[in-house]
Amino acid sequence: MIRSVFTFVVTFFCAASLFSQPKDLVNYDHDYSDKIKSVIIRPAGSNTGFPVTFLNSDQPLELVFDDLNGDFKYYKYRIVQCDANWNPSALTEIEYLQGFNDQEVRNYAYSVNTRVVYTQYNFTFPNDLLGVTKSGNYLIHVYSDEDNTPIITRRFIVSDQLFGVTASIAGDIQAGSARENQRINLTLSPSVRIIDPLTQVRVAIIKNGIWENKPLLSPRFVRNDVLTFDYVNETSFEGGKEFRFLDIRSFRRPSFKVENLERYDDRTEVFLRTERLDEKSGHIAYPDLNGSFISQNLDNRNDIMESDYAMVHFYLKSPGPLPNPVYVMGQFNEWGRSEGSVPMQYDSEKGYYSTTIDLKQGYYDYFYAEKMKDGSFDHTRTEGNSYETSNNYQIIVYYKAYGERYERVGQYWLLGTPTSGFIKEN
Repeated sequence: MIRSVFTFVVTFFCAASLFSQPKDLVNYDHDYSDKIKSVIIRPAGSNTGFPVTFLNSDQPLELVFDDLNGDFKYYKYRIVQCDANWNPSALTEIEYLQGFNDQEVRNYAYSVNTRVVYTQYNFTFPNDLLGVTKSGNYLIHVYSDEDNTPIITRRFIVSDQLFGVTASIAGDIQAGSARENQRINLTLSPSVRIIDPLTQVRVAIIKNGIWENKPLLSPRFVRNDVLTFDYVNETSFEGGKEFRFLDIRSFRRPSFKVENLERYDDRTEVFLRTERLDEKSGHIAYPDLNGSFISQNLDNRNDIMESDYAMVHFYLKSPGPLPNPVYVMGQFNEWGRSEGSVPMQYDSEKGYYSTTIDLKQGYYDYFYAEKMKDGSFDHTRTEGNSYETSNNYQIIVYYKAYGERYERVGQYWLLGTPTSGFIKEN
């Protein structure tokens, strides 16, 4: 009788969990509605940062987003463990979760004195109700409790620290005299015994937190328990240029990049000065956020909920249309992949591209890029490249021990200068 009751309870719990799962999910960073804005996942208490926390640490992550529908909605979130390729792992929830999925998003606030009405939601995790017990890749899904419609998917990682890392950035010897690329030199020293590191260890290297489908790398050589990743092309990245920046923290005192600002009863429109394709031909070094953004309001005391949205008009001078569609890209629009992200339109009479993007008051890094036929983005013609550019590289080491059914994140390493929230003043 006791066994029958236990079986019923487990069956009921599993059925309820399956019923509550959101539908039509993806395994990459994505906003499923153009009404969801200013989504950022970061270490709690920081202005910027890569979404990483460490196993058994007291450093939670924070997810913040605005809903421009304006009214209150019941949202829930769930966490899913993935393998190194971001496919669901072989583990069941009970094996990697502490607590239960499908928790409510309980923290919210309404905008105050804004022309564009929105509701801001935020929560931190892991928390008292939901945590993880194993390192690895994870997805967090936020969805509507009413109809299980997903609204946000974000990636984050939980890391063990099992490897010593020696890494550096060098000019790419294969890039020729132009010196446009950067190459990552990397060796690992495991603190645990690994029987076959050539098959048990893989590494992902990503630039400025932009998740791309670059192949995972296995060690090329193992000498005296030191794993060497002596690659050339596989660890080479285009240097790019320092990010362009936009400061719309104040509508009363617009920054120099704002040509005109118009305020109406129901909206604010910001018209930027026309930028050029060739204005960044030389390398100019200055601090940036490596593509991130900060929501901030310098006009009001309550800068969080009194921050308004504006229709920001971008203009890019070009002697003619480029071969592929041109996009404005940054973390604010998932690097050109967010719902509602559209290409710029070229005006042959005026000789420039233009587009309009809804942005919250704040400070933004961005750049221009062409969307290629395979769906990738290329900034060679719009921005150029230099090996001197300051970039951050996130090194993620995956390790699968014998007998385990999942891949740990055995080490996370930031190579470059951490972004502290410093922004370039007007």
